[in-house]
Amino acid sequence: MHKNILAPFPGKEFCLFVFCHLLFGTEAACSGGGSPKSPAEVRWPAVAVEPRLLPASWTTKRHCTLYDGQHSTLSGVCHIPMAEPFCTKTREVLIETAKKLGLQCHSKGTMITIEGPRFSSRAESLMFRSWGADVINMTTVPEVILAKEAGMSYASIAMATDYDCWKEHEEAVSVDKVLKTLKGNANKATSILLTAIPQIGSMEWTDTLHTLKLLPRVQECEAQEQLRITLRQHGRQEKRIGM
Repeated sequence: MHKNILAPFPGKEFCLFVFCHLLFGTEAACSGGGSPKSPAEVRWPAVAVEPRLLPASWTTKRHCTLYDGQHSTLSGVCHIPMAEPFCTKTREVLIETAKKLGLQCHSKGTMITIEGPRFSSRAESLMFRSWGADVINMTTVPEVILAKEAGMSYASIAMATDYDCWKEHEEAVSVDKVLKTLKGNANKATSILLTAIPQIGSMEWTDTLHTLKLLPRVQECEAQEQLRITLRQHGRQEKRIGM
């Protein structure tokens, strides 16, 4: 496998914007990552369709908004809610598909995204484990945030490839080890997507996508209205001071 683009810099903002406005509004992404859980807790390689997200501050170099004030991006400021990062409807399809295919599937979990390209230190891995993280990877952030801003139905299929490096008597994560497990995981991901995509295509998404696309606009309008109220209040205070 030849890789020449770092995880933080794949031009995700542009790709997601194009997907949203030119092609379709539903996307299922696949990722591999380490697990800070024990073999009894997560028997990998397993499928996890993430309903929750812990976007830690270990990602510092990524553009996490489509509203960053640049000429080529959307105007305004969008305070997008992220309580439920992934699309519930898309997740349900993926979970049911995995179950029908007989794949071991964890229907909930917490993912933490690190900057990369380096792997975690043992201290970091133990810390993520103490936080209750289920999967550690180098993707999903900012994709899930950008998809939310773009009004897309977005879900993630995470496939654990290793136990990171928190287990002292277990071989630490390495590129060779990850790639070896990824080959087996690729068949699972392919089978899930090939089965789920036709079902997604046959479903009615008008109301779901309308709600998703409306969300960032509502947030932007609310922020602008709050700004106007604040400015008006500030202006009245200045007049009173001037009197």
